[in-house]
Amino acid sequence: MNGVISLRLGTILRCLESCECLIDVGTDHGLLPVAAVKTGVAQRAIAADLRSQPLEGARRTIAAAGLGDRVKPLLSDGLAALEEAGVRPPVDALAIAGMSGDTMVRICDRAPNVVGALAQIVVQPNSGIDVFRRWAFSNSWHLQKEVMLMENGRYFQVLAFVPGHGDDPAYANAPFSREELFQLGPTLLRPAAIHAAWFATQVARVGALVEQGVPGFTDEYALWKRALYFTTNAVVEPYFCEK
Repeated sequence: MNGVISLRLGTILRCLESCECLIDVGTDHGLLPVAAVKTGVAQRAIAADLRSQPLEGARRTIAAAGLGDRVKPLLSDGLAALEEAGVRPPVDALAIAGMSGDTMVRICDRAPNVVGALAQIVVQPNSGIDVFRRWAFSNSWHLQKEVMLMENGRYFQVLAFVPGHGDDPAYANAPFSREELFQLGPTLLRPAAIHAAWFATQVARVGALVEQGVPGFTDEYALWKRALYFTTNAVVEPYFCEK
């Protein structure tokens, strides 16, 4: 690996606040934790992966960067190795990218002691983003940032959370219900070309299913159309706001 990180990983890096120790779960080649230490975002880092083969790639990346004393590879099923053995001092930042939101929730739920010591969580779910937003809200993790990006023709969302008290203000004062915002992303409703393009893509995707007569998508179709209208003030169809 040449150590150059993708736009997706670079966005995750920019969403991280300065930390003492970052753990990157599902690290693959270890590019994110190495970049975090090299740029000074993290003083040290742990590159964790479930499989030994990608972890070997991470070891090579760490060695090539000359950071063997500050970035440690760890064979672990999510955060399980830390939860079982503990780390002193504890990690204070968690990054997880390229998994489903459901998997990310399971990783966090199985390691309450590790998660309880964190000061920030940054995730990039490939699916089930609403599942992680809902988990974060229910567990007093407040949404600080949502960033939409496109790379190689694919949309990605990066979300950053910090511990909070009470209801998350990110979900307040919006013309959508909380459950709707879990799916849409509360800050993605702010006008921006990429937000509108994303909502339009979802309108087209779900609308095609509705047109094919696939049951169960009518309400979701209406929701995406409302979000597109709210973001762009562009009338999608005369019945865009029927729900």
